[in-house]
Amino acid sequence: MGSHKPSWRNPIPDDREQVVTHQEYWEQISFYAELAVSMASQDNSRLGELIDHFDKLPKPSFDRLLKVLSSDAITGLPENERLPLWDRLTKFTSKHRRFSDAKWALNSDLLSAIEAVSDKLAPSDPLNLYQHLFSDRDEETRRSPAKSYKRNIKYRWSKFSN
Repeated sequence: MGSHKPSWRNPIPDDREQVVTHQEYWEQISFYAELAVSMASQDNSRLGELIDHFDKLPKPSFDRLLKVLSSDAITGLPENERLPLWDRLTKFTSKHRRFSDAKWALNSDLLSAIEAVSDKLAPSDPLNLYQHLFSDRDEETRRSPAKSYKRNIKYRWSKFSN
């Protein structure tokens, strides 16, 4: 398949080889992934964005991102600067653990490596550490049995009071 060739002009030579080999493809992917990790290592907001794509990185870039996140430069940051990184790491790992049987989910060994880095970045303030348990925006909270139980009680109460 591929993209559509323009019909009104011919910018692609007829003698051009149409096939990109797997090796060429993965060389380019690896190059751009390494570039993304090296650029993100200088900026925490970019690191946060890259965390969301951990599962799409080739293994060498994955390992390099883990090293960057566990480096003294990141673990030594003040808690308020580490918190967004820790939050994204914990959301990422919990999503992959929750859907562990899905094809796209990372295996347990890789998730354990991410969780080890996440533990290094964990906040010491209990308010920050447990804040996610009281958030309505968290998918786990929305799907939790406690929420279903509360909905069930409200439904039964409305039936009882009518």
